[in-house]
Amino acid sequence: MRIQSKARRGVLIGVLLPFCLMTIASGQQQTPIMGVGLARRILTAALSDKGITKRPGFDLEYYDGKIPGFYFFAADWDTSRSSMAAGTSHYAVNRVTGDIWEVPGCGIVTSRHADKLKVDVAKWMHLGNEDYTKAAELRPCPYP
Repeated sequence: MRIQSKARRGVLIGVLLPFCLMTIASGQQQTPIMGVGLARRILTAALSDKGITKRPGFDLEYYDGKIPGFYFFAADWDTSRSSMAAGTSHYAVNRVTGDIWEVPGCGIVTSRHADKLKVDVAKWMHLGNEDYTKAAELRPCPYP
């Protein structure tokens, strides 16, 4: 039994130790990202402040916007038959900072409640100033 343990230990050390050392030596830490559920919560807080969540038939759906670094959502609600405006808006949420962008107009969406959530999430994720600044430069639109 003891021989098996030593053999296993040798294999583990021989395989895992070089991998761990490569990981440590690379010095690269990945920037933490929030999950889609948390991004939805931040967006919902912003839309709630604007009264959009109270519109009849309000629904918020996640979709793949094909732009790295962002979660995309479509907000839909019912409109009256006489209204010419569509009851739809699209938003992109930065996966690191929680910043919300209205798409395709590319305007940033601000909200007191969403901003408070973003601060809490950044603290929870132990997000450093450098990671935050780098992620905040990302835009979901092809133009500045």
